[in-house]
Amino acid sequence: MRMDYLGTMSRVLGYVRLSRLTSETTSPARQREVIERWVKHEGHDLIDIVSDLDVSGAKSPLERPELGPRLTTADGFDILAAAKLDRLSRSAADVHDLLRWADEKGKALVAISDGIDTSTANGRIFVQIASIFAEVERSNIQERVASARESMRRLGRWPAGRPPYGFKLVPQDFGGSMGYVLDEDPESADQLREIIDEVLKGKSLVQIAKDLNDRGVLTPRNYTRPPEKRTESEWVPQTLMTMLRNPALLGYSTHRPKLPGGKRGKPEIIHEHGKPVEFGPPLIDRKTWNRLQAELDSREQPSHRRRDTPSMLLGVAFCAECGHRLHLSWGGAGKYRRRTYRCTNYRDGKCPV
Repeated sequence: MRMDYLGTMSRVLGYVRLSRLTSETTSPARQREVIERWVKHEGHDLIDIVSDLDVSGAKSPLERPELGPRLTTADGFDILAAAKLDRLSRSAADVHDLLRWADEKGKALVAISDGIDTSTANGRIFVQIASIFAEVERSNIQERVASARESMRRLGRWPAGRPPYGFKLVPQDFGGSMGYVLDEDPESADQLREIIDEVLKGKSLVQIAKDLNDRGVLTPRNYTRPPEKRTESEWVPQTLMTMLRNPALLGYSTHRPKLPGGKRGKPEIIHEHGKPVEFGPPLIDRKTWNRLQAELDSREQPSHRRRDTPSMLLGVAFCAECGHRLHLSWGGAGKYRRRTYRCTNYRDGKCPV
């Protein structure tokens, strides 16, 4: 379907996106200004401007928090306009999907600063070519950021992001360039050592997480945030395991290698001239670290020992679908409430039973 909006008043939905929002950022305001000025110049009707802030351009437009629902309903507008094409997407595949969506819904896409308007044949061709260059640029940006962070780690300079639990950021001058190094944070470091002591005494990670939640101890995610920016977050065993496995406890600089599929691997120590790179003081000594890792290793090894428990079939009954051990739990409600054996893998979507 070809659409021609020249000389007619059309309803415009503006779109603003930014990968990372900081207090100094003015880009969203500039994007809005470009959209509003273009709409006024073309004589269209601006019905709304939606914004996705702190959202990567690699995320599909159809899956973004604010834009996604508007594309799903596709009601009340004729043109989707953004200041630049890379605000809509930096992926050639996603741009192709967006073009197909526009065809199916009878909409036009406009990237104002790039001079792109898909209501014309040339505009459709150009948007696909431009999307390829945008994807290449995104890849180059990722490589430059990864390289810069690697260099900063080797200098002992903290690259970016939230410091490991137990540490705090301290400003430092690096040859005329201000940056940060890590130092021990007394409050969270003491809490971390308390967790380690409980693990070495044999307490389970499940119980430790429950105790931390009952006491209202802030999670690593919320600890460094101001009160108004904290979100609902609870301690879970996996958070504790990841934290206790991180060589950052020894003050070593680490990185998480990228795995196939975009996932990240376990933290690995960065070495320079055969020696670990240090970014801050160790929170525990090497002897305690070795004892802690040995204790965690023993917990990850499968155990077939029978435990004293009211669950008589624990370790005896297994799920016929996935092979996971069955656990005793309550089922039903009211007078139909009864004890039953269940496969708990279904909670993680690993088993249909």
